[in-house]
Amino acid sequence: MRRLVTQGLKQSGFQTIDMASAEEAIDWMRKFGSPHLALVDIDLQYGMSGLDFCGIVRQFSEMPIVMMTANDEPFTIIQAIDKFAEDYITKPFSIRELVTRVSRVLRRIEQFSDDLS
Repeated sequence: MRRLVTQGLKQSGFQTIDMASAEEAIDWMRKFGSPHLALVDIDLQYGMSGLDFCGIVRQFSEMPIVMMTANDEPFTIIQAIDKFAEDYITKPFSIRELVTRVSRVLRRIEQFSDDLS
């Protein structure tokens, strides 16, 4: 799934950085800074959960987060959006839908930044 998402985003003109674990992503961000947006799965294969990752990231970054996960439990969706995420997309989804959601979040952030300047 990660490879398909990365490939689909690249084909749509996005630059991507693919991390194998939340810990790897946190180390990368502390070294190089936050990317424009993070796509995070709640149920990560290795290490900490996606929600734990988001909690740590929020200690040092306000980058937009889009959750993409098979977890469609209402409590989890509400918790993720309330605490961390700009958007939440449940699997299965089309790459086109993901690209549309990512583009919309980035446009909103850009518009907000323009309004502040």
